[in-house]
Order: sequence, then structure tokens, then C-alpha cells
Amino acid sequence: MWELGPDETPATDEMVQVLCEQLHNDPEAVSIGDYGAGEEFVSIGYIRADNMQWEVAGWNMSHDCWTSAAGYKVVGWRPLASPKEP
Repeated sequence: MWELGPDETPATDEMVQVLCEQLHNDPEAVSIGDYGAGEEFVSIGYIRADNMQWEVAGWNMSHDCWTSAAGYKVVGWRPLASPKEP
């Protein structure tokens, strides 16, 4: 289940799985994939302690990167899966 709402945010700098919604198609924005406006996608991210904003794993044509949630919004999150015990 995805956690939603501002009162249910993870601890700062805690890596979580995030559900994002693409807000618009901006060719200059850092991409999270080939998604159109209104489409949802899953990534990983965290809330930065220094500015209390989401950073999400993204990429552009030259490298992977952490990027602010510009051009899309985080609409849910959940803890990363725990490794299975052997």
C-alpha cells in the first residue's frame, strides 16, 4: 500500500520507493522514463534534510542522477523491500 499525505512522510534522508505523476512533457527536464503528462511511474527517492523537498532517481542522456521532483510530483511512497533472509 502506498502512503499518502503530508503527515505521513518518511524520515529525512530515508530511501523509499516513490509513486510519481508526470505533470507535463518538458524535453529539457531530467527524465524518469518515457511517460506522458498524467501518467504514473515508480522510482526511488528521499526527502532532503536541508530543504525538505523530494529527490528522485532520474537520468538524462549522459548519466544517472538524483533530481528534484520538477515536472512531476510524488503522490505516494512506501518503504523499500527488506532483503529476504536466507
